[in-house]
Amino acid sequence: IARMSLPLLFPQRYIDENPQKMEEFLNAYLKAPIEPRCFVWQITGVSSWSCHSRLADLRHPTLIVTGTEDVLIPPPNSRILADAIPNSRLVQIEGAGHGFQSMFPEEVAAEVLAFLEG
Repeated sequence: IARMSLPLLFPQRYIDENPQKMEEFLNAYLKAPIEPRCFVWQITGVSSWSCHSRLADLRHPTLIVTGTEDVLIPPPNSRILADAIPNSRLVQIEGAGHGFQSMFPEEVAAEVLAFLEG
């Protein structure tokens, strides 16, 4: 199941070009797999609950990060969040999928640190 989910997390080109990283990702996942019931709860929460009407009430600086090739959460959704949340910052990582933090850990860390340093 973990191997079959790779295309949901990473662009196919990245999977093909990084077989060793994919094996490392799978090994890490298998050390602490998501329980099936938790996975179902996650999918249910994402598909049946919305807080969009309350996003404008957020008062803290907010960092939104997305990959331009995310197939689980389409990048335009991140633009919707950024437009709805005051004082937000949108970072789009070119060529990254949903697993952007695994694909580009240094870039993601730099963005988070820059955001926190404000």
